[in-house]
Amino acid sequence: MMMGSYNHTVDAKARLMLPAPWREEMGRIVYITLGMTDIRDGRCLTVMAVDKIDAYVEMFDKIPITDVHGNNMKRAILGNTFRIEVDNQGRILVPQMLRMIAAIGDNVMLVGMKDRIEIWDAATWEAKTNAYLNDPDVWLNGIAAISGDKR
Repeated sequence: MMMGSYNHTVDAKARLMLPAPWREEMGRIVYITLGMTDIRDGRCLTVMAVDKIDAYVEMFDKIPITDVHGNNMKRAILGNTFRIEVDNQGRILVPQMLRMIAAIGDNVMLVGMKDRIEIWDAATWEAKTNAYLNDPDVWLNGIAAISGDKR
């Protein structure tokens, strides 16, 4: 299970070191794609192990072919999903296109989300986290969402 956060740097060749505690769980092949976040708060990338990608992709099967907005999202996510091999040093290549879309610079924050990793630009992550932790309404709504309570 991946939890916690790690500050890392994307190197000049667009490689990113996966945190040692997460490498075994992720395996030698991972998938990287756009994170499904509220883009008003910033974008992130999501990294998933091979055994998690099928369930993730299956949720797009529910979108009817006539659902324009749903298919636009499907196109954006699946069209920007890449199969990446983890090298012997535990690094992954972060595709330049994804870095541009998510506005990810050289300094990043890797966030463990139980079964996946989110990659955030470090400054975006800091601003988002500070705003979230200091807004009582957002905090209470987050607690309600986790607990299943309908506020």
